[in-house]
Amino acid sequence: PGQTPRKAMTLGLQGTLAAWLANAAQIADAGSQGGERSDSVHQLRVALRRTRVLLSVFADALPEVSPQGAEDLEPPLEDAVAQAFRDLGRYRDQDVLNTLIGGPLHAGGYSLPPLAVTDDAGAGLSASVRSLAFTDTALRVLLATASAAEDEASAAGPALHNPPSVQSHAERDRPGPSLRRWARRGLAREWKRFARDAKHFAALEADEQHRVRKRAKRLRYALDFTRSLFPARRVERFLVALAKAQDALGVYTDVLMGQEHLRRRPLDDAAAAFARGWLSARREVTLKACEQPLRRLLKMPPPWG
Repeated sequence: PGQTPRKAMTLGLQGTLAAWLANAAQIADAGSQGGERSDSVHQLRVALRRTRVLLSVFADALPEVSPQGAEDLEPPLEDAVAQAFRDLGRYRDQDVLNTLIGGPLHAGGYSLPPLAVTDDAGAGLSASVRSLAFTDTALRVLLATASAAEDEASAAGPALHNPPSVQSHAERDRPGPSLRRWARRGLAREWKRFARDAKHFAALEADEQHRVRKRAKRLRYALDFTRSLFPARRVERFLVALAKAQDALGVYTDVLMGQEHLRRRPLDDAAAAFARGWLSARREVTLKACEQPLRRLLKMPPPWG
């Protein structure tokens, strides 16, 4: 509230970059492993995705930082960051597979999960986040936001000399119409893209279904960033419905990921054959479970409307 789009973006990016650097440092630490590393991987994925969402959905507010091709679904900030994001995704997928398939395999009499998180995967991940290119990208974005913050402070300088009585606290804290319009424009664009495919989710190809899940995440992060600009109760209700849809989509696309992995296993692998059958049954169940939360979400009036 009381901010320009440029200032709002600057503050948002500074927050995501702080989480980015802190979790990257934790992963790069050779002593970080097991559950501690898994949590850092998750938090770094979230920080990178939030950064990418801000620079894509609200790209016009800070064009000197935003990547080229900001209209794409997942525009890479830089090649090094995109590579690290892929490595984080592989590490996360391996972790999920152990949880997703390990239990059913054990129940079926098989002692080993079809995939374990290997030392090589962890080493590759550490190398990615310790790379000079990855760190340099984060620092350049951080410097750019610091420069933008300094510009904002300079522009606001004369106002600092006005006496406090010139305007009330409520007036100073009220978001300006330009900020709301800017946020509404970005959110409406993301909602249109999400709703277009979510309406017929069951009929989509697997890669298109995965894209719907990604767009749900983008929409949630974008709304969470701008939530103070819109009626609190409407935002909360919408975010709850969006979270339920996102959870259902996540369970379903994890099953798709598991099936894709098992397609690459040898056909005579008994554990993989057992898991294939289990996942095939789970796919139908989890796809059906997506219908109701998606339908309810699509019927809700967006809080920015």
